[in-house]
Amino acid sequence: MKKTVSFIMTVFVGGLLSITNSAVAQKKVTCPECHGSKKSVEQCSECRKGAVYCTTCNYTGKIRTRCSSCNGSGYTSRTVKKTCPDCNGQRFFRKDSPVKCSDCGGSGKVSLGRTVGGHAYNCRRCGGSGQVNNYINVACRTCGASGYSGTETIREKCNNCDNGYVVTQCSKCNGTGAYMCTRCKGYEYISVDCRRCRGEGVIYVYSE
Repeated sequence: MKKTVSFIMTVFVGGLLSITNSAVAQKKVTCPECHGSKKSVEQCSECRKGAVYCTTCNYTGKIRTRCSSCNGSGYTSRTVKKTCPDCNGQRFFRKDSPVKCSDCGGSGKVSLGRTVGGHAYNCRRCGGSGQVNNYINVACRTCGASGYSGTETIREKCNNCDNGYVVTQCSKCNGTGAYMCTRCKGYEYISVDCRRCRGEGVIYVYSE
């Protein structure tokens, strides 16, 4: 039993001495990867050659939004005065209101005297009717001479959009479809802690 314990102690002490000797044998050297600068350069993983494609405009540089004037329908409606159907907007009618013929006094006949036998003939001016034309303007009763009768709603193509949508320049990328990467500032590469020395500038090696 004593021999077994003695053997275990010998192995344990030998292991400690081995670890101690190993620790003593280590030394610091300049990191061969970063040459002591603690930093290394690597390609930026968040961009492509310093630029990030704009997802706001889907790389087009343009934003297509629904028109607020027509709500995307492409047409607008407005109420206007309806033209009077009776006078067609003319307001007045030209009406003939005949008057007594002044040549024949309304009789329709005129006498040429004794030279022609005293016979009466049809008046040339009124053609024997005794009346002559007298045109006057009469106000339209339907619209009261305004030319309009009620209102109507008309549908027109919207002037503020293209088929219901408005295309504007993307404000995020200024119409280019891409913008500078904020991580690498457009340089494509970034400076990071050296992966080998973990930003310490030195590594530990065993001396021979």
